[in-house]
Amino acid sequence: MEKRTIVIDEKVTKEFMAHLLKMVVFCFICAVVFAGLYVLFSVLNNNWGEPLNIVILVVAAFLVVAGLTFLMWYVKGNAQASMFVRTAEYEFLDDYLSFILFRKEEKIEEGKYYYDDMAGYKLTKNYVFLALKNNSYIAVHKTDEVISFLNQKGLPLIKSISVKKRK
Repeated sequence: MEKRTIVIDEKVTKEFMAHLLKMVVFCFICAVVFAGLYVLFSVLNNNWGEPLNIVILVVAAFLVVAGLTFLMWYVKGNAQASMFVRTAEYEFLDDYLSFILFRKEEKIEEGKYYYDDMAGYKLTKNYVFLALKNNSYIAVHKTDEVISFLNQKGLPLIKSISVKKRK
């Protein structure tokens, strides 16, 4: 395949981190359900301090804190992505992916990423995220040609990635 270029910005980061927004919504919905159960059981038992009610309230509070944490990670990741826009050149070769990362036209990273060192790939609407075994990812444009190539190399499609962003 020919050499290609991708701008790694807030748009790429938003697609990569979309699962965090789903987690935020899930946590807040569950927190509302548990808070409702707390009120319902407390009213029915006429005892707001019942141990079961307290456990339900603690679970609701935990879910709110978890949801806020996921939301903070999402906002922080997008803010960093907008401040540190980078450009990458990549080329899929027979044995490895050649990858060069630039920031303000200065080369900041260059590497060969062997397909054996990749844990798999995740598909989003516009991008393919290659998960490396060192707990980082590489974003490339999503095309049928790229997906076919990765499948030929035996990389598994993974449903979710929980890796740190590239530095």
